[in-house]
This record gives sequence, structure tokens and C-alpha cells, in this order.
Amino acid sequence: MNTIKSLGFAAVLATCSTFAQAEVGPYGGVSAVLANYEAFGADLDLNIAQAQFGYRANENAAIEVRAGTSFSDESISAPGGEITLEADYLVSVFTKFIAPVGPLELYALVGGTYAKLELGVGQLSASDSDSDLSYGAGLSFNPTENTSLFLEYLSLYDKNDQEISGITLGFNSRF
Repeated sequence: MNTIKSLGFAAVLATCSTFAQAEVGPYGGVSAVLANYEAFGADLDLNIAQAQFGYRANENAAIEVRAGTSFSDESISAPGGEITLEADYLVSVFTKFIAPVGPLELYALVGGTYAKLELGVGQLSASDSDSDLSYGAGLSFNPTENTSLFLEYLSLYDKNDQEISGITLGFNSRF
């Protein structure tokens, strides 16, 4: 009985490792971040279009650089006038830790983000830039040998009573 269990376990591992043969090398893609900006009691949506480029070092690790800007401004009414928010740009660098599981890949991201945001109240506006530790987790599916679709949660910025976090949907392709 133990021999049958051992053979079954070995077969499952062999199947998973067959799916998990990740190509080492560069990749790139596009994604949309459906983020939320919270600061000083205000809660605004921040929708970001970004491009990402990375290098997969092995089956379990990659380095990734992302750059993006907002594709829609959010505004809410406030006593001093309408409050608007726009991301001039966000640039992130991540180390990606990957765990292949059959045709899927689970991963964790750890790195940093530098962001420049513009906030307007009525006729007044101000911009600010800062950086912070960023982290997240995601799931990737490879419909073909050279492409992947991914869904992830990211905390991009969280300090000074300001937080940017959200869901990312994206597409990558190997070069």
C-alpha cells in the first residue's frame, strides 16, 4: 500500500514539474491597476495603465520593472470644491518569488515604488512624489508557451496617512 502511495505521489510531482518548466529570459507586457487611494479620510479610485519588463532568472525567481500613469482622473465633491486625483507616474521594481503549481504560478512580489501624484481642490493643485516599500501576491496562467495572464493584489504605497493599493490585471509575453 505504501508503495502505491509513493508511486502516486511521484507521478503527481512529475506532472507538476512538467508544467512548471519555465523559460528563463526576458519578458514584457501591459497591465491595468484598479487601485484605491486613501488619505486623510478621502477615498478615491486611481486607475493606472502600466508596462512591465522583467527577466526570469530561473523557475522560481524574476526581477521586474513597471512604469505607469493614470488613465482616468477621479474626483469627489468636498466642502472646499471638487477634489481630483491623478497619478503623473509610478515606477516600481520588484523581486518576484514564483511557485509553479501545475499550469498555474503563484507568486509574491517585494520591492519599492516611486510615485508622483497630483491632487487638486477647486482651482488649487499640488503634486508630491515619494517612495515606499511595495508588496503583493498574485496568480499567473500560461495559455500558451510564450504568454501569461495574471491577477494580483498590490500594496504600492503606505505611509504618512496615505495608501495606494489595488488589483492588477495583466498580460505578459516572452521575447
